[in-house]
Amino acid sequence: MTIETQTGRIIQPVGQDLIAQDRRYLELLDPWPGSRILHLGCGDGRLTLRLAGAVGGYGRVVGVDTEAEALGLARSQLGDFHLARVVNYVRFDGRNLPFKAGAFQAALVTEALASAPDPASLVGEVRRVVARGRRLVFIQTDWETAIYNTPDPELSRRVLTALREARPGTTLGRQLFGLARRAGLADMWTDVYVLYNTEFREPLYGHFLATKLIKEELVDGGRLPASDYGAWLEALQRAAEAGEYFFSVNRYICIATA
Repeated sequence: MTIETQTGRIIQPVGQDLIAQDRRYLELLDPWPGSRILHLGCGDGRLTLRLAGAVGGYGRVVGVDTEAEALGLARSQLGDFHLARVVNYVRFDGRNLPFKAGAFQAALVTEALASAPDPASLVGEVRRVVARGRRLVFIQTDWETAIYNTPDPELSRRVLTALREARPGTTLGRQLFGLARRAGLADMWTDVYVLYNTEFREPLYGHFLATKLIKEELVDGGRLPASDYGAWLEALQRAAEAGEYFFSVNRYICIATA
């Protein structure tokens, strides 16, 4: 998967932690063979391809994102998986979905609201394009829940505070239920996926966040001194060597009916 940062896009590796996360997302959406699914916030298409496997050859999955580069990467994979007849990718402006009302039988929205100019309106747009009585699943990370256990908790707090200030829509995850209610969605319920790691190594997400995303956004972006970042990485490594490393972040989920 690719991640947008202030200095460009970087490739996110996929470990068993993200594979398990994706599996849970699909369980909540519960797509069925032959269904037509909207995946908003598709990025480079990792999860979109898993949706395609669930709907089968008679279904349809439309991945939507605002980033042309990510969509280009997503399209480049279709030939490898022979899924061009099942998957289509569409770019949109972050506000208006280019589909008619009731065009889809379910929608999965992954981390798309944070970059939307008006998250509440975008929730309404998703409701519009999903047939009445069908399922919508919204997923959004709450960055204030991100934690690392290190021997220097004060330094870790400084790093994570800088990350929360840099990330768009830091607290949108906890707002999902209210946004869905305002949009008129029905049968709403919530879930939380706690993504956690007890090892500091590739390709696990906590390692990627610490060694790639935080460096790109905070150090290269001028939000965190390189000396603080280097000391923090050393603290993480010491925690790992002592068997005391721990990382977690909450992905908040709202499941509703259009």
